[in-house]
Amino acid sequence: MFDVRIKTLKAVWVGYGDIVNSLWFDFGNGYGSMMGGWAGKGDQHYEFRAPKDNYISRIHINGVSYFYGSADCIVIGYQYDPSDESIQQAIRRLYVHTPGERSFPDMAAQYATQLKITPENLIALAAEEGWEQERQQHWQTLREQVQRRKAEGSESGQGPSTSTETR
Repeated sequence: MFDVRIKTLKAVWVGYGDIVNSLWFDFGNGYGSMMGGWAGKGDQHYEFRAPKDNYISRIHINGVSYFYGSADCIVIGYQYDPSDESIQQAIRRLYVHTPGERSFPDMAAQYATQLKITPENLIALAAEEGWEQERQQHWQTLREQVQRRKAEGSESGQGPSTSTETR
């Protein structure tokens, strides 16, 4: 069994005929591994390659041929493998758009490990790219939009009633 979080599985090569004869794993780093069966056996070969930004997360043996003593069906599952860039963009968006006041050092401590960097490096990156200024600008724009809508509503008479008149 391989921990696919440590060794990312990028492709599975299958040799087959009436049954699955052999499996080869490609870890995408030049290393491969044969798992069971006989290399080269089987009338046909097929390669299951993970789509871009994905890795093979599961190989399920659906059935076994007791006559041949081999798998008769294999199901390959894929999982999204986000890049460091997409994780960084998600963290930036969370920081800029989260309404609650939260210190960036706290947020960096929570999320830096997902980028495989130190919180200090994430803080430096955010400072270099101006995340705090972007956050301030975003919330200032929202405040201005709210004020503008309130002003437009009161000018048209559709704002909240302040009348104390009773009938």
